[in-house]
Amino acid sequence: KDQKGSIVTTGSGTAYVLATNNAHAALADICLTVCRINTINTGSATIAVDGLAAKTLQIKGAALVAGDLPQDVLVLIAYNSTNDTFDVLSTGRENLEDIAALARTDGNIIVVGCNRQDFSGSSYW
Repeated sequence: KDQKGSIVTTGSGTAYVLATNNAHAALADICLTVCRINTINTGSATIAVDGLAAKTLQIKGAALVAGDLPQDVLVLIAYNSTNDTFDVLSTGRENLEDIAALARTDGNIIVVGCNRQDFSGSSYW
């Protein structure tokens, strides 16, 4: 369910909160998650998933700038244990084929086997 865009963040444009359908016990348990952003980000932002510690959201290793996450857009995020951040792999503006170029290949995040069925019901296709 967390990969179909059915969950929506709460919170502000600098401090998002997300409750998944998996109730993760540790950040390392969080894989790819698709969620809808409730409000546009107003600058650098964090996200707290399932009551765990809030972590900085980054795109390509850099902090967000205002407007990176538009309101009501699906985003694909993954926890990066090396940097202790959440990497934004897609902001709904890219094609899923481009995600492979954004994904890390250093053993932390590898996107494989993505297909249309994995993201059915989302705006990616």
